[in-house]
Amino acid sequence: MALKDDILPACGTTIRAGDSFTYSPYCQGRMEQLWGEDCLEYKPERWLRDGICQQVSQFKYPVFHGGPRLCLGKDNALLHMRITLAMLLRFFRFQKLPTCKMTYKVTIVLLTSDEGLKMMVQKR
Repeated sequence: MALKDDILPACGTTIRAGDSFTYSPYCQGRMEQLWGEDCLEYKPERWLRDGICQQVSQFKYPVFHGGPRLCLGKDNALLHMRITLAMLLRFFRFQKLPTCKMTYKVTIVLLTSDEGLKMMVQKR
């Protein structure tokens, strides 16, 4: 809740004292003005440069929030994700089933797929 009148620097939106507002990381992750015309396409390579994963501003891609409220578990979560992926990808191949349609169900806490992600998993 705004304690006094203010103007958001990025877009010029006026906020009045007493106004409540929030942001949606889900929507922000799909904004054409931030990510380009292909913002709705699944393109993991957008975070790679010369095969190396690039950091994106915590304010542009706020999945762990940003600034003084940055998630304390961010580094631990990313480490566990990398270890898990490395182990799974070493032993298995994953391919999304052609019949699997990715549609999302937005909830207040988590973004989930309506029907899950159906995959074909094969041993390497």
